[in-house]
Amino acid sequence: MTKIFLLATAATLLAGSATFAAQAPTGSTAPSAPAPLDDASQRGVLVFTPDFFAAQRPNTALDMVDRVPGFTTDDGSGARGFEGAVGNILINNNRPASKNDAGTDVLSRTPANRVDRIELIRGGAPGIDMQGYSVVVNVILKKGASRQQVATWNATLFDGNHDVYGGNYQFTATNGDRTWGVLLSDGTSTSDSNGVGRSVRRDGAGVLLRDEAYANDGWGGGDSARLNYSGPVGGGKLEATAQYGIHDWEEWQRTESQAALRRSDYAEDTRSGELGLTWIRPLKPRWTLETRAIHQFEHFDEVSTGGDTVGGVASPEQRFTAKGDSSESILRALVRHERSAALTLEAGGEVAYNMLDTHQAFTEGGAPVFLPSASVKVEELRGETFAKGTWRVNPKLTLEGGLRLETSTIKQSGDAALEKSFFFAKPRFQATWTPKANNQLRFRFERELGQLDFRDFAASAAFDDGAVYGGNVDLVPEQRWISELTYERRFWGEGIVTIG
Repeated sequence: MTKIFLLATAATLLAGSATFAAQAPTGSTAPSAPAPLDDASQRGVLVFTPDFFAAQRPNTALDMVDRVPGFTTDDGSGARGFEGAVGNILINNNRPASKNDAGTDVLSRTPANRVDRIELIRGGAPGIDMQGYSVVVNVILKKGASRQQVATWNATLFDGNHDVYGGNYQFTATNGDRTWGVLLSDGTSTSDSNGVGRSVRRDGAGVLLRDEAYANDGWGGGDSARLNYSGPVGGGKLEATAQYGIHDWEEWQRTESQAALRRSDYAEDTRSGELGLTWIRPLKPRWTLETRAIHQFEHFDEVSTGGDTVGGVASPEQRFTAKGDSSESILRALVRHERSAALTLEAGGEVAYNMLDTHQAFTEGGAPVFLPSASVKVEELRGETFAKGTWRVNPKLTLEGGLRLETSTIKQSGDAALEKSFFFAKPRFQATWTPKANNQLRFRFERELGQLDFRDFAASAAFDDGAVYGGNVDLVPEQRWISELTYERRFWGEGIVTIG
C-alpha cells in the first residue's frame, strides 16, 4: 500500500495542514529566549513569552504549546462528569466550556499572534483548578480589537484506495473582553490500515488453517458548524459554545483463496450536537462563583453485513442493525475563596444524567436470531459533592488536597431490567516542592473512576472477526488508585529530564 498526503500553501508543499490566515506575522525571527521566566512569587510557575518560540515560526497556539519543554498535551481521560474528565490545557485561566471541543482543538484554530504568554504551572497557582493534574499550561490571549480568518484544506490520497478531501473555515472577532467566532468544518476520516495483504491463521499447534489474500478500505467524513462567544454577562464572564454535525463512515473487508471468499461491510450515519455554557462571577472580594452547563446528544444508525463462501457453498448472509440515541447533561457549580495569597478553598457540586436508548436486530439468511439485550435503555443519574484546597506553604512548597463524594444509580429497561446504586469516595492529595528554580519534586495520590461505555450494555457485531456479542448487564465503573512520584530537572533553557 502506498499512502500519499497532499497539502499545499500558496508557495510551499508541506506534509501537514495548509493554513491561509489573514493575520500579521507571528513575530521576530531572532533566536529563542535562553530560558523561560521564573515567577518570582512561586517557583512552580514558568512563563514563556512569544519570543521563546519565534525561531520555530509557530502558526497556531497549539504549535507553541507543543514546544513547551517538559509538557505533553492531554485532552482528558473521559472520566465521569466534568471533574477529572477535562484536560491539562487552560485558556485565560479556564478550561473550554465544552467536553467535546478539547483544549488542543481550540488552540489549533487560535493563531499564534494572539498569544500574549504561556504559563507552565507545576503543582498549582492562585485561582487555578489543576483538576488532578500535576502540570498544566495556561494560555493567556491578547486583548484589543482584531478580526481573523483562517481557511484550511487537506487531502489524503491512496494508491488504489479511496481518497478523502476536507477543510474548514474559521472567523474570529475580538473587541476588548468580547470574542466571538464561527467554525465551519468538512472533516475527513480514514484508516492507515487500508490496503492489501495476506490473512494467515494457525491453530495452537502451529498448523496452518487459512492463508488468504486480504483487502480492505474505510473512509468517511462529516460536516459541522460551531459557534463560540466569550464576554461580560450579568456582572460576570460567559463562555458559550454550540455545535451541530453529521458524520458518516463506510468500510469493507474481503479475504479470498481458491477455496474460500469471506466478506464484511459496515456503514454508519450519526447526527450529534452540543451546548456548553460557563459563567464566572465575582461574589465579593476574594469570592468567586463558577457555574457550568453542558448538554450533548447523538443519534446513530448502523448496518453490518457479512457472509462466507467456502468450497463453493455460500453461507446465509448475516445482517446486524442498530439505531439509537445517547445523551449526557451536566450541571456544575462551585464557590472559590481566595482566603489569602497562599490559601485557596473550593467547594461545590455536580449533577449528571447519561442515557443510551438503542434498538438492534440480527438476522441470518433473513431469519431473526435472538440476542440478549438487543433493545435496551440505560440511564445513569449521578450526583457529586466536593471540597478541596490549595496551600502555598512558601514559594518552594505547594500542597493540594480534596475529597469528592459520589452517588449514582444505573437503571436498565427493555430486554433487560435492572437497577444498581453505587457510592464512591474519591480522595486526592498532591505535593509540589521546588527547592531551586530548575529542580522540582511532585507527588500525587488519588482514587479515580472510569466512565462506562453504555454501548457495552447492549448487543453488538464485528463481522470482520466473525463475531456477534450479547450485551453485559452487570457492568460497573472501573476503579483505580493512582500513586505518582516525579522528579524534574531543567537545564540550558530548553532542556529537561524527568524521572517518574
